[in-house]
Amino acid sequence: MRMDIHCASAAPAPQENPYGGFTLTLTESPSTCPFVTSTSSGVQWCTIPVAGSTTQWQLFRFLGTLLTDCNGSANSTLLVDYITQPSAGWPANSGSSPTPPDWAGNLWPTAPTCPTGSLPAASVQLTVNVDPVGHPFGALRAAGLDRAPERTAVHVAGTPQAPDPRRRWSS
Repeated sequence: MRMDIHCASAAPAPQENPYGGFTLTLTESPSTCPFVTSTSSGVQWCTIPVAGSTTQWQLFRFLGTLLTDCNGSANSTLLVDYITQPSAGWPANSGSSPTPPDWAGNLWPTAPTCPTGSLPAASVQLTVNVDPVGHPFGALRAAGLDRAPERTAVHVAGTPQAPDPRRRWSS
């Protein structure tokens, strides 16, 4: 996702998708960014609830820009499973229009306001728990802020097994 944000020409707000989740659509130059082909002018990241579940979500990536493109089909690539609601609740995004009645499945909170002349930013909050019933406190939380199209570091907050000296970790 970081590479796609770096390659994007803007950092738009996510939109509620027709599959019960949210979609972040990034406009990218075809054949300029890795994995964006000449048949697409952008890439989408979308969350879709697992069939029959109200607590488990999946994150997909798809080459395309229509809101209905990223739909969890064989043409979409599943990248993260077992996404659960963060302990503070699903993040809202004030840039989404129209405002959805429910933020369930949204991973992209409102990014901080950038000073004039600064590059736009995109924020991500992701909580994964393989067994939320048996191990409700076993979730891995990751949050990041990245700027498009400049290559910058992302601060990740989580609880790793062993500290990574290249990142600042917190619980």
